[in-house]
Amino acid sequence: MKFDGTFRFGKDKGAIRLLPVTWLQQYNSDHPEGINDGAMIPAMGYQTLISLGVYAQYGPLSIQLRPEMVYAENKPFKGFPYLKPGAIPPIFNAGIDLPERFGDNAYNKLFWVKVVSG
Repeated sequence: MKFDGTFRFGKDKGAIRLLPVTWLQQYNSDHPEGINDGAMIPAMGYQTLISLGVYAQYGPLSIQLRPEMVYAENKPFKGFPYLKPGAIPPIFNAGIDLPERFGDNAYNKLFWVKVVSG
């Protein structure tokens, strides 16, 4: 019998499978920028997002756990000189959440992404 990457159990009613590893990286050298890049933040310097997970099902129920870990150097940069970290630039002060910089230090965050269906 050939292993296809899925561990089956319960008379083939259940299955467990590892999800692929995703590794995104970016480097912003002049100013922070980032659009449509998931959990990453607009930050100066090196940034990485690593994700892996597991999928399991039993009968009609299934669950997918796929945590994501983000690290960003979050280096200082020349921005609006009168703003404190986390403040919103006045040109964007229209009720949106868009800080100029995400704190004064490196940024580390773990996100638990969970999808359940059944």
